[in-house]
Amino acid sequence: MPVMDLACGRGSGQVSLHVVLRFVGAPPSEAKGMSTGQYRAFLGTHCRTADISRSGTVIFEPMTRTKLSIAASAIDMLRTNTMTPGQASKIRGQLGWSATNSFGRCGRIGTFHIKRRQDEDQVPELTEQLRAALDFVLKMLDVIEPRSVQIVGCALPPVAVYSDASYEEESSKPPRLGWVIFDSFQQRPLAWTLDLDPAIVGTWLPRRQQIFAAEAMAAPAATSNIPASFRGRDVLWFVDNESACSTLIRGASTQEDVNGIAECVHVMAMALCCRLWFEWIDSGSNPSDGLSRRASNAKCLETLPGWQRSRHGQRQRPQRQKSWRRLLRSWVNEHWALGVRWGQFLYKAHRCRTACQRHSHCE
Repeated sequence: MPVMDLACGRGSGQVSLHVVLRFVGAPPSEAKGMSTGQYRAFLGTHCRTADISRSGTVIFEPMTRTKLSIAASAIDMLRTNTMTPGQASKIRGQLGWSATNSFGRCGRIGTFHIKRRQDEDQVPELTEQLRAALDFVLKMLDVIEPRSVQIVGCALPPVAVYSDASYEEESSKPPRLGWVIFDSFQQRPLAWTLDLDPAIVGTWLPRRQQIFAAEAMAAPAATSNIPASFRGRDVLWFVDNESACSTLIRGASTQEDVNGIAECVHVMAMALCCRLWFEWIDSGSNPSDGLSRRASNAKCLETLPGWQRSRHGQRQRPQRQKSWRRLLRSWVNEHWALGVRWGQFLYKAHRCRTACQRHSHCE
């Protein structure tokens, strides 16, 4: 079990943990123990704490031998022009483990067709898609960034993004996207709307309703059109389509075209050093809903009417007058807290008085 400790602690944190484990009857193996340090390897993972005093972050990345093992497997399959289901399962397992110590979901990108081969029982010859997937894996091993975890200090305030899409099956118009960006460093929220190029829509798999792909497409459209708003930031992204939201969270989908969209989002996030967190939101609370339906074709819109910017840059509805119920609730909460604090003061005073009386009796 890895333990992080300050240099001035001189390993006291690790010693304390071992005492507790021995007390509960689960002492750690002495042969696997190691002293704390700035650079340690544990279960195939490199852990670097050298920069924690400067940046407050701990860096995790796969060990070099793990990357070499993945590369060797991919090169061997390309050389022999074969990939059995067992080989597909093995390299997917290796990629899955290394992905836990890599940036975002990028470690799992490119495995769509490898997973299909794992589930199929056919001639093990490589297809064109499998060759492209293995080539991509080899290239990704050279450029993928490690996982950075901030444990000390505060990062920049997160950027809040709300996106939406509209698609009318009976209409000949392409899907329309809309997104709103709330950034505490900007004086006003930014609202964008975009009509998708029919050539892009033509690359999607045929469906009766393309709203799923359109909702997912809003993420790469936003990051590619205004990358400065995302570079080096943490982003809290709200999507009102459950299927699109879950796909963007996983960075993968069972639908090949939407899977490519989700992978593209995470590759761009790595290029921008941007950490994404996707959440579902109901349509009634999504301020970008109108942009995808009733907005004009202007490239960039002014701030949304009826909304004002709050102190943290998040959306905020116009203030409403407090009703008598809210006033009563706030009055009860305020006086309840005052009563609790007064009771704690009386209790402490009673204990002090009792202690003084005992001291006088002893004298």
